[in-house]
Amino acid sequence: MTFGLWRIAVDRAATERAYANISVAGPDRCDCAYCRNFAAVRDRVYPPEALDLFARLGINARYEAEVVDYHTVTPDDHRRLIGGWFHFVGTIEEGPDGVYEPLVVGFDVGFTRRVGLVEQAFAGQQVAQVEFLTHVSWVLDEPDPD
Repeated sequence: MTFGLWRIAVDRAATERAYANISVAGPDRCDCAYCRNFAAVRDRVYPPEALDLFARLGINARYEAEVVDYHTVTPDDHRRLIGGWFHFVGTIEEGPDGVYEPLVVGFDVGFTRRVGLVEQAFAGQQVAQVEFLTHVSWVLDEPDPD
C-alpha cells in the first residue's frame, strides 16, 4: 500500500483479528481529564479520510493505543492539540519515520517504526504505528485543567 510519503506492507486481516481482541482503548483506561475529554469527542475527531485510511490498515478507530494532550490551545477557538496512535500488523517499507503529513486541513498523519504501548493482542507480530495530530474542543462539564 502506498500512502503519501510512505510505502507500507500491511496484513489487514491480522490487524483486524488483533483489534477484535482489544476490549478497552488506551484513553478509556485513563481517568485524567484530557483522556476523558478525548473519549467524549472521539466520534467527531476522525474525518472520513482518516477512517478510510484506518480501514485500509485494518484498524478499529475506537481503540487508540494512546492519546496525548500537548497542552497547546488555539487562541481563536480554544481547541486543544491532541496526538495519538494506533498499531497495525505490517512494516514501513519506505518513507520517513515519525514525520507528519496533512491528510485534510486540521488532521495530520504519520507512520513510525518506533512503537509504544502495544497491546498483547499484537504479540508475536511485526507491528508499525500510525500517528495523528489534530485539535479537539473541550466538552466536559468541568474546567479545562490548563
